[in-house]
Amino acid sequence: MKEHVLFPEVMDLLRCSRATLYREIKDGLFPKPFKLTRNKNAWLRKDVLKEIEQRRLAANGQ
Repeated sequence: MKEHVLFPEVMDLLRCSRATLYREIKDGLFPKPFKLTRNKNAWLRKDVLKEIEQRRLAANGQ
């Protein structure tokens, strides 16, 4: 399994649009990506999964 994830996969995991993802990054609600190549931004898979788990816990009141 890859150590990084790109925008399309993050959008699928979060079930959100590109605009929503950009807005959450801008508002500090989601970590900023790093430059993978000149034209591609990515996140570490572990960071994305950690964020999803934190959101799940927050939604369940934990």
